[in-house]
Amino acid sequence: MKSGSLTKLSDTQLLNLIAKGNQMAFSEIYERYWESLLHAAAKVLKDKTAAQDAVQEVFIDIWRKRSSISIENVPAYFHKAIQYKVISQIRKARLPLAKLDFVHHFLETNDTEEALHFNELTTILENAIDQLPDKCGTVFRMSRYEQLSNKEIAEKLDLSVRTVDNHIGNALKNLRYALKGAVGLVLTLIHL
Repeated sequence: MKSGSLTKLSDTQLLNLIAKGNQMAFSEIYERYWESLLHAAAKVLKDKTAAQDAVQEVFIDIWRKRSSISIENVPAYFHKAIQYKVISQIRKARLPLAKLDFVHHFLETNDTEEALHFNELTTILENAIDQLPDKCGTVFRMSRYEQLSNKEIAEKLDLSVRTVDNHIGNALKNLRYALKGAVGLVLTLIHL
C-alpha cells in the first residue's frame, strides 16, 4: 500500500493496519495527531522538550501495544493519553503542584460520568484562565502552576509585589465568577 493512499483511510482503518505492524500506517496516524498533542502538552508543561517527550511516549505506547490495543474514538484516546503523559512529566520534574493528586485521581477513575464531569470542570477552568488579561493570566499561572512566591513573580516580571497581589486577586475573582455555574460539578466530584 502506497503512503499517499493512506491519507484517505479512516483512523480505524489505520489502526487495523498498525495492529499488523504497518509502519506507514503508523506514520500516517502520527502525522494526523502529533501537532495537536504537542500543543496540548506544551500548553500545560510550558516546556517544548518535555512536551515533545510526552508526545513521543504516547506514540511509543501505541506501537508497543499495537496488536492488543482497542481504540474506538481515536481523538478522545489521544486526548486522554497525553493527559496521562503530561502528569507523568510533571511527576518526573517533581513540580509541587497541589492539584496533581486531585487531577491524577480523576484521570484514573473508572467512573465515566465522574471523568466527564472532571473534564468539563477542567475545560471551564482553563477557558476562564485563558480569558484573563495577559499579565493577569501569566501571574496566576506562575503562582498556581509553577508555585512561585509573589516576590519571585515580581522579580521575574519586573513588577511590584503589590501588583502581583492585585493580579492574583483579580484572577481569583474572575475564576470564582466563571466557576459559579459549575458548583454542581464541583459537588459531584467531591461527593458532598
